[in-house]
Amino acid sequence: MSIKITGLDNVLADLEGIKREVPKAAKQSMRHHAKLIAEQAARNAPVKGGYLENSLRILDEKETPRRITITVGVDESRLGPGYQLDGFEYHVQMHEGAYNLGPRSQAKADAGNDVGPLYLDRAAWQYEPELRADIQDKVDKAIR
Repeated sequence: MSIKITGLDNVLADLEGIKREVPKAAKQSMRHHAKLIAEQAARNAPVKGGYLENSLRILDEKETPRRITITVGVDESRLGPGYQLDGFEYHVQMHEGAYNLGPRSQAKADAGNDVGPLYLDRAAWQYEPELRADIQDKVDKAIR
């Protein structure tokens, strides 16, 4: 008795397509969500002179085999001169410290923004489930 298997070339071609499409789709989703995280972090950030809000952006993107890393954070070159507070860089103190909101930050919070410490972390936490679901959806579509 013998078994003849046909169509193996098509299966291999499909697998090669998936191998190309999944990382491409994941990278596209990560870029999109990194931009959303930076925008949300700016809405969460306290405001004094506006430098901190305007400095939040995608800082770096690295790709190695089986890993894509997109860094969202504070572009220190956009913070303006002398941004120190109590011996710490202003953006670090505003992210990690405990403080009362100043008038402009309070007005921003009163307008419906979640202003305050961990402004960057909270933005990332907010979009993480959506990012995971989007990547999973793209993987599912690629393997169908």
